[in-house]
Amino acid sequence: MTTTLPGDANRIAVLLLPNFNALATMALIDPFRAANYLRGPDLPPELQYRWQFLTLGEPDDLAASNGLAVAASPFQAARD
Repeated sequence: MTTTLPGDANRIAVLLLPNFNALATMALIDPFRAANYLRGPDLPPELQYRWQFLTLGEPDDLAASNGLAVAASPFQAARD
């Protein structure tokens, strides 16, 4: 059974701080990525899990503690 969630119920915002833990961040995101994959390529976009990485600073590639750079949008962008 598939349940349709209204609006942005499937949208996830992840606030990243400088030197964030990349492993913990990817462990947070991976179940949502896997759910999208397992539900198949024909899944309508409104039912897919979507995530956005945010930062309190300017939009930029934010570096994790291991040096991995992740593109992050400003926190204010999450409200748009």
